[in-house]
Amino acid sequence: MTYHTASQSWAKGKPIFFENGKRVSLQRGRELFENGIFGEAEHLKEWFDSETKGGRLARSAAMLCQSADFRLWLDRRRRAKFNMDIPDGTHTEDDAREFICEACGIKSRAELDHNPDAAALFRKVQQAFGRYQNHHRSQRDAN
Repeated sequence: MTYHTASQSWAKGKPIFFENGKRVSLQRGRELFENGIFGEAEHLKEWFDSETKGGRLARSAAMLCQSADFRLWLDRRRRAKFNMDIPDGTHTEDDAREFICEACGIKSRAELDHNPDAAALFRKVQQAFGRYQNHHRSQRDAN
C-alpha cells in the first residue's frame, strides 16, 4: 500500500488524503495520520487538533457523565452484567467518561461530533439509559 498527502492537497481549508492513489475520507485520513503514515506532519497535527472540538454530542456526553443517575445506572449495569458486588455510588465522572469512550470506540468525547459510528453508539448508550430511567420512573409512580 502507498499512502500520501501533499501540502498542496487542501480544499476549502481541509486536507485531502489519498490511499493507494484514491481519495479517502477525512476520518480515514485521521486514522492514517494517527498511525504515523505521514510521519510528523506538524501541519496536519495542528489542523486535526483545531478541528476536534466538542460540539452538541460531546456536551451531551459530558452532562451525562455529571449525572448521578447515569453513574448509578453504570453501577447497577455493571453489577447485573458482570455479577459484581458494586455498591451504589461507585462510579465517578471519570469512570462515566471512560465508559462512554470505551463503548463508542473513541479516545475523547469530542470525537462524537466528528465520527458517525461513535455518534450512533453514543445514541445507543443514551437509549439504554433512557429505558432504565423510564422503567425506574414507572416503578416509583406505581408505589
